[in-house]
Amino acid sequence: MALLDSINLVIQIVLLMFVIVASVRLLKRGNNIFLTILFLFSIVSWLLSDLYWLAFDVLRSGEHMPLAANELGECAMFLLLSTAISKYKDKEEQISVFAACFASIFTVANTALWIIWSGEWLQDIVCGISLFGLLSTFLQICEEKKMLKAYVKVVMSLSAFFVILFQALSTYWHSIFIRILEDISYLIIFAAVVFFIVLAVSYMRRKVKTKPFLLSIAAFLCGVFGIYMSPGIVYCVIFALTSVAGILMFLTIRREVLPDDIR
Repeated sequence: MALLDSINLVIQIVLLMFVIVASVRLLKRGNNIFLTILFLFSIVSWLLSDLYWLAFDVLRSGEHMPLAANELGECAMFLLLSTAISKYKDKEEQISVFAACFASIFTVANTALWIIWSGEWLQDIVCGISLFGLLSTFLQICEEKKMLKAYVKVVMSLSAFFVILFQALSTYWHSIFIRILEDISYLIIFAAVVFFIVLAVSYMRRKVKTKPFLLSIAAFLCGVFGIYMSPGIVYCVIFALTSVAGILMFLTIRREVLPDDIR
């Protein structure tokens, strides 16, 4: 499994390098320089986190990793992405109660689980805060763009509730039934990532603007939360899907910033 993790990581590093080079070129052709620069910096932060992880794994394989460059890189990535997409927010729009409550409860619940699993209070809280910033900004934008219908909110809330509940149960109880519930939680995450990727591609093919970019971020967010709570082969699969979401974010942001006549 360690070998598969390393292969996944190397592939992701190569893909991120491609995205960085393509994003630099996009700066010369695109209209929205602010969005492109922030996106580029977020991908650079992601790459630095991966490179540190790879170096640590090669030099000190199997050792416990303290709060270090990879954690800072991931937090920077989340905050930069949050700032990048904030351009889509309507400053006159009231704060969405659903966005604020969902982002708060879900990130706090995840952070609590991370602390229980790792015992590393500082890095888990810092990471939780940065993810809250991205998730709350993302949900606020989706709310303003009428992407969060009532049934969507219900499905999101129930899915999040059961994922957290099943993960918490599997932390304290070990039985065949609880193991099944844990596997169901991974299936929910996997289904969410795949669903958002497929939906983003579908909107891209229909040449819809903004929605594909936001949906690719939704896939990325689901992948990140999934990576932080999954082990073994599940981790490898969700990690690979998150790499796909990263490429999709670039392809969709490219449509956002390029003039229509040069796409």
